[in-house]
Amino acid sequence: MCEAEDRRALSRGLQGLNVRLAKAINKALGRSGKVLADRYHAHELATPTEVRRALAYVLGNHAHHRAQRGLRARTNAVDAFSSALDFDGWTCRVRSSEPWRYTEPVTAAPGTWLLRVGWIRAGGRLDPRAAPGAAAATPPTAARSRTSWPCARTAGN
Repeated sequence: MCEAEDRRALSRGLQGLNVRLAKAINKALGRSGKVLADRYHAHELATPTEVRRALAYVLGNHAHHRAQRGLRARTNAVDAFSSALDFDGWTCRVRSSEPWRYTEPVTAAPGTWLLRVGWIRAGGRLDPRAAPGAAAATPPTAARSRTSWPCARTAGN
């Protein structure tokens, strides 16, 4: 997910990312040429519920793929290769799925109301232990405060 002032800014930002990735990948593989397709799918998220579901989908993708491989998915471990460790909208503390983690945040602070506050009003913070898929986007029956950290004290996490 990303934010941009307008379609042109989004396009320029993604072009720059494409160039940066292509140069790094080509250098690592000792090759040259195109790496990524020129197209991307842009969909403007317009409602708090839509943003909450998108966040649950993107941040819960790791658990979804673990479950597909028959691995335990219902823990507070999040994908070490994603921005999930820097996300501050969890219902509890999370940990890396790997024994290491990047030390620098890989995201910028959200700029729009929808990504700062709106999505929380649509159902509360996200539970990293929620089942992958639609259940991950289902709001909890009772919203927990930010100071409550039940995941950290759950056995087996």
